[in-house]
Amino acid sequence: TMQFQPQRLSASGQELGGDLVFGHRLGFSGTPSDLLPVEMCRCRYARGDDGRILKTLTSEQVASLRLLPAGWYARRVLDLVAC
Repeated sequence: TMQFQPQRLSASGQELGGDLVFGHRLGFSGTPSDLLPVEMCRCRYARGDDGRILKTLTSEQVASLRLLPAGWYARRVLDLVAC
């Protein structure tokens, strides 16, 4: 866990991608979504983007299936995926 700090630095995607912090942006990375900063206009989806994302997330080269034992808890899941 992180130590408590009296001050925290945080920013939303709207703040980082909008005009507030940077005057010019060359790109904005992320899953295709209409939740882009207003200044960047609507997302222009490329045909097949959703299918490619789903294919990647379900690929056996990227993900695997593991049944969890009864009584599992979050810390144990994190220990399992960290190996």
